Amino acid sequence: KEPTKKLKPKKEKRKATSSLAPQKLKKIKLFELSNVVKPLMKEQLSEMSVTSFKRILDADRVAGAGQIRTRLIIHIVTQYGGQFNDALLEFILEDLKSRLDLAVSWLYALYCVNEKYVYTGINTLQYDECITKLMRGAYKKLDSRDRLFTRLVLEAPVVTPNALLIIKSYCRDEDRAFLGLSTLRDLIIKKPQGLNDFLDALLEVTMNDLELGRVQALHIVKKFYSRSDLSQRIERYAVQALQNILSDHPSFQTQETDLEVATEWTEDAVKICSGLFLTLLPLNCKLLKELAIVYTNTSATVKRILLKLLDQPVRVVGMHSPELLELVEKCPQGAETLIMRMLYILTENAAPSPELVKRVR
Repeated sequence: KEPTKKLKPKKEKRKATSSLAPQKLKKIKLFELSNVVKPLMKEQLSEMSVTSFKRILDADRVAGAGQIRTRLIIHIVTQYGGQFNDALLEFILEDLKSRLDLAVSWLYALYCVNEKYVYTGINTLQYDECITKLMRGAYKKLDSRDRLFTRLVLEAPVVTPNALLIIKSYCRDEDRAFLGLSTLRDLIIKKPQGLNDFLDALLEVTMNDLELGRVQALHIVKKFYSRSDLSQRIERYAVQALQNILSDHPSFQTQETDLEVATEWTEDAVKICSGLFLTLLPLNCKLLKELAIVYTNTSATVKRILLKLLDQPVRVVGMHSPELLELVEKCPQGAETLIMRMLYILTENAAPSPELVKRVR
């Protein structure tokens, strides 16, 4: 018998089983800031924005006032306006001397926006409002004779009518009259764009009841009279001012109001109305004819006062003036007392010239 083979027992394949059942993977939630942070109110956002802007302004103490920083500041205020304008205005007026360049840059940016050279899409601060706020702020912050006010006005791109009113108010202020008049003088010289408006403002001061300002204005106008482009306008205003003495009641500018009407003519009132004319008379003797015409039509009171005021201008004209000699020879009817007063003034301290004697005869 064949030996029986021992069969090896077959190993059963065991299935690998896990003791734990398979689990599904959870979805990971993305982090969103809006889910954990509450949105700020509009007022809070605005306050934080202005606070950040103020930090940029205050950075001049450490970063200096470079061009890039200035451009950033101007861009913010012209694009967003509102409280940014107030913050910048307050910042500039704290130290106008060192921040004048920033103020001028702001004015130029607003001017470009107002003239539609630059579009912002919002209602920004108007140029006129900005320059007047800066000028009023300078009034409060600066000394009454500080020329920084004049620099601000001169460096601005345009002097608006409201800005000119502020300069006029300086001229009617006893403490600031000199600064206001010197500003008008510099504007006439350096800003031809508004020449006529500046000259008219200066001429108005020559009829102000504030003597200090009026005397200074007459001195400045006398110098400008030599300019051919200004002489006719000045002369026309002087004649119109003199013709005011033909009215029954005087009217002129005062410190408190634009116009004051008095009940009767006084020496001061006649001096105010005739001051510019008599200042120009020695420079242009042709005005003697106009003086005679006005004199013959005035009241007795005004004539008496006017004769007192002739002393200085007639002495400067002198007895050799061809216009005076012609007036003496062809004396208008009613101007006899005027001619006699002139002759007395001219011959009081000097012998009459042969030509004058000839014309009188």
